[in-house]
Amino acid sequence: MIHRSCGKTSLLRVLRGLWNEKSGSYKFGRKTVIFISQKPFFTNGSLRRQVTYPLEVVSSVSHDQFDIWIKMKLIKFGLGDLIDRVNGNLDAEPDKSWSEILSPGETQRMAIIRSLFHSPEILILDEATSALSLDMEELCYREVSYNNLITLISVGHRDSLKKFHSKHLQILSEGQYSLHEI
Repeated sequence: MIHRSCGKTSLLRVLRGLWNEKSGSYKFGRKTVIFISQKPFFTNGSLRRQVTYPLEVVSSVSHDQFDIWIKMKLIKFGLGDLIDRVNGNLDAEPDKSWSEILSPGETQRMAIIRSLFHSPEILILDEATSALSLDMEELCYREVSYNNLITLISVGHRDSLKKFHSKHLQILSEGQYSLHEI
């Protein structure tokens, strides 16, 4: 188990490039990295925009195929009511901001759907499923795990997450750590 207030979020922010490291080094090369925090960011715009953010346009697939993919994911992740809220029009602009519309658990599920759309080589989750039930959290991790091309780095406080990882990094006091196979 990782102890609270030991620097795990700071480590993830350095890995994502949000903060500069003080010493040492790491290298991801040209790999695509997505970082999802406990409180993911949502922009103004349509439901489609929330899935594709930060991309503006999806040109590699037809709108019909992409609409089906979005709707299937929303339903799978228990967010099918969002389709009804926009009257089935994924390009409709809501009256309120998404941060006002979505609950914390809904924002976390939408962020996972967004990451599945982008299919990064490295996905960093910083307590990104903390507002979810164990069943929904398992669904999120299972969906990410099905994509064998995604390397998953995550922080969480539930032991149930271990089954989705091959290694466990335990951050100890005074800069010490332990890394072992699960």
